[in-house]
Amino acid sequence: QHSPAKRMLRTMGGTARAFLSNRYKRIDNLEIAQAVLPIIGQMQGARVESCQVTDSHMYLKVVNTVIRQIIWSRFRQFIWMCSQVQIAYWSG
Repeated sequence: QHSPAKRMLRTMGGTARAFLSNRYKRIDNLEIAQAVLPIIGQMQGARVESCQVTDSHMYLKVVNTVIRQIIWSRFRQFIWMCSQVQIAYWSG
């Protein structure tokens, strides 16, 4: 005779959403937020733009103006270098 398997029932608002194996790794959005938000708070130039929790995902949009400025500066340098290579190639 077969013994019953252990299962996990995921619910939200009193509605069953999933019937899962007991090996399914549960990740709580609150635990993720508590781990990530203090780190984001310490980052220079970072701010939370928006946050949304749906039935299946947690979305956290973080904008870091310092990193954005560094990337944009490097991108402009790269474009300038590419234009110099192109000028040298066409003039040679």
